[in-house]
Amino acid sequence: MSDRQARRRLREKMRRGLHRTAAELTREAKKRGQRHVDTGRLRQAVTYDDGPRGTVLWGYSLADAPHAKPLELGFRPHWVPARYVGRWMQRHGVGVSRRAGGRVYKTIRAVALGLYVGGPGSSLQYGGSAASGRIGNREDAWTTRGGRSRFLPAGKVGFPLLRETVAGASRTRLMAAFKRGWSRG
Repeated sequence: MSDRQARRRLREKMRRGLHRTAAELTREAKKRGQRHVDTGRLRQAVTYDDGPRGTVLWGYSLADAPHAKPLELGFRPHWVPARYVGRWMQRHGVGVSRRAGGRVYKTIRAVALGLYVGGPGSSLQYGGSAASGRIGNREDAWTTRGGRSRFLPAGKVGFPLLRETVAGASRTRLMAAFKRGWSRG
């Protein structure tokens, strides 16, 4: 076997090992991604593919989930008027009247003018010691039901799915996945 053939074979074994590792991380991320499921687009956007020079790229397909980047990196809590979150509000019964037995019922939630994304009671995670933002005329700080994340900057909220998946993944399980791919290379 020539030197060139040996290098090519080694690169192929490495690429297959990385593919197996990326597949294992993708499975784990999709399990963890069920926490904040609305439409499932974020969870389905976790993917991997061949990169340049024998590498394997793993992450979100931003074409499939454009909201993935702000969720992963964090954003400041903010008010979103109802006209911009209308479909979300309909899916969750906010601002929608209900019919039952031929009568129309409106709940208190039906008068919602919008949504404070990342506010108190949110299921998103927060960075630092608390999330912060403007509620009414005052700046305030709070914690969210999602809990604290070491991957988000102070004062921001989000859902760092990829970074939490890598940090929480068992190194032995990832190494075993790499070895399975390597041996089939």
